[in-house]
Parts: sequence; structure tokens; C-alpha cells
Amino acid sequence: MGVSSFPHNPITCLKTLNLEVVINFSFFAFRIIILPSFQILMYLLILKLESKDFSMMLKD
Repeated sequence: MGVSSFPHNPITCLKTLNLEVVINFSFFAFRIIILPSFQILMYLLILKLESKDFSMMLKD
């Protein structure tokens, strides 16, 4: 399968288009789900660094 060769079959063209939609949607979901949870983790890390009682609670 060559990337440069354009599919003449409309069904194959539809499949590649569908694949692009799936890839774009997964990137969108990645930005919605992973990034906010990462920000929450960073926030918790800052809280942990600021308050030593919090880290003591985590160690128990």
C-alpha cells in the first residue's frame, strides 16, 4: 500500500476518511480527558509540596 496512490474505489476512500475521523476524535478525547486529569495531578502535587501535613497523611 503506497501513501501516494489515491484510492479510486469510493468505498476505500470512505474507509480512509472514516479512519481520519476516528483518529481526530481520539485526539479530541485525549485533550478532554488526559489533560484536565494531568492538571489536577499537578495541583495535588503543588498542594503536597506546600503543606507538609498533607504529605504526612499520605505516608501513613
